[in-house]
Amino acid sequence: MREGLVDGCGGAVASGTCASACSTCPGASGTGDGLEIVPLSAPGADPTVRARVLWNGKPLAGALVKAWRATLGTDAASRDSIGVAWSGRTDTRGEITLSMTQPGDWLLSTVHMVPCPDHSEADWESTWASLTFERAAAQ
Repeated sequence: MREGLVDGCGGAVASGTCASACSTCPGASGTGDGLEIVPLSAPGADPTVRARVLWNGKPLAGALVKAWRATLGTDAASRDSIGVAWSGRTDTRGEITLSMTQPGDWLLSTVHMVPCPDHSEADWESTWASLTFERAAAQ
């Protein structure tokens, strides 16, 4: 699912979700528009998640990606207090690999900032992208 929201400078804020059971997520190659976190493996299916961060369809090297994990069944109000479980930067191909052995609801997030083309509106344009998925408890 992709949502578009407008920030103060007219940029889009992208968001993505992926069910843990998917083998290939819709838009796995990205849309080529704005900032995206594109899964390279089925998130939640294995203890390792691989993803690529794209900016306007091209790999974004050095992007800071953070991950948060909420215990399965955590109520929505408690999620605002969860600390970062992992953070790292993308490699030259815009890729990250995250080891996640714990079950839970996971959120990957990144932000990319560029100078705003219209400085009368703002100095910077920030674009956010996220990917959410569930890693089920071992049976």
